[in-house]
Amino acid sequence: VGSDGMLAAVDAVIEYGVRTGSPLFNNQLFGTPDPVALAGDWLAAAMQTSAYTYEVAPVFSLMETELLQKIGATLGGAYAEPAGVDGLFVPGGSVSNLYALQLARFRACPKIKTQGNAAAPGLCAFVSDQTHYSFKKSCSLLGLGSDNLYAVPTDPVTGAMDANELRRCLAEAVDAGKRPFFIG
Repeated sequence: VGSDGMLAAVDAVIEYGVRTGSPLFNNQLFGTPDPVALAGDWLAAAMQTSAYTYEVAPVFSLMETELLQKIGATLGGAYAEPAGVDGLFVPGGSVSNLYALQLARFRACPKIKTQGNAAAPGLCAFVSDQTHYSFKKSCSLLGLGSDNLYAVPTDPVTGAMDANELRRCLAEAVDAGKRPFFIG
């Protein structure tokens, strides 16, 4: 594609795209771009790097570590100490939910890392009936099976998970020989 074709494509995107930079734009997931975030995004794209190791991206790796430590300090307690905080930034809620299930599954059964799901038969998870669809997809992806994800009823007024219903669902699962490992 020549420069004329590229400019025509840019014009089409600008003409038909949603104007998220407008002060009139509002969305449940994001709003008007923050200038500092925009500059950071541009820099990351222009550098065309990945922050998976210090050797490949020392500056971005150190930035991630520093931000995690600042978040830990804000949370306080054991997280306030640099050695007490660890983590990573992920691109969104779906991946965050997948990681949460994966980490909880590993904590419930560390052998799952080497022996697979056969090391922990009957694992099951519990989420509210208003939860994000990604939990069901994550249970399928992790090989737990979507049938092992229990949707716990919520309070119709507050939207909070009903604690009595959670207890009932937990008891039902345990009576069926299942092993609860996650409540989200």
